[in-house]
Amino acid sequence: MPYLRRVLAHSGLFWDVVNSLPTLVVALALFFRIFNPYFVPTATGLGLLLITLLVRPRLAVFSTMLLAVPVSLIAGSNDNGLFNAITFSVLLMAFLSGPVAVTVLRHRQQRTAALLAGVLVGVSNFISVIAVGMINGAVSSDTALNGLCAAGSGLCAAILCIGVQPILEWIFNLTTSAKLLELSNPNQPLLRRMLLEAPGSYHHSIIVANLAETAASAIGANGLLARVGAYYHDVGKLKRPQ
Repeated sequence: MPYLRRVLAHSGLFWDVVNSLPTLVVALALFFRIFNPYFVPTATGLGLLLITLLVRPRLAVFSTMLLAVPVSLIAGSNDNGLFNAITFSVLLMAFLSGPVAVTVLRHRQQRTAALLAGVLVGVSNFISVIAVGMINGAVSSDTALNGLCAAGSGLCAAILCIGVQPILEWIFNLTTSAKLLELSNPNQPLLRRMLLEAPGSYHHSIIVANLAETAASAIGANGLLARVGAYYHDVGKLKRPQ
């Protein structure tokens, strides 16, 4: 219930993000299917990373499992039968990649963490393809090539995520951990002005930020958000620094 209340407390922009990502994922799946069906997991990987970073990690795993069904059917649509080796492989990749990506991103706030998650998802995808090939008794050079395509899909998803995430943050006015880290940079123009024009207030804000972050972390709140808020809480004193 507390988790549900936190989700419902978000503004309508929260749901705009959630509703727009499935459309993006399906469209990308159709696009990557043109090149290689084992490259289709790029779509689910991108959706997984974006929902984890922009919305909620647990929601990302749940959403990826739901999206895995239509995406896997798209991947195997040109093969024999509705449910075939390609469909099963893509479905397995989506189910395994969710926990892997969330585990990596949950405690890492830098944008480059998405790259590490993409690499590990790629490794997971490669193992999934090889495992399905071994089950079917058809491990060959083609299986290895398909595995490499699946591994590349994880890396491609990470690169796309790094490029798309700032755009979505700007469009939907989202405050993510990566955005907060950017705002905490002392070279931010507003913080720089404060240091030069109101140094007393600036140093006071630094002390308050340390206290706020420690207190927030102690009660399980967002310490980074408290720190950044404290950095800027006295910015109005720039009007009359004296």
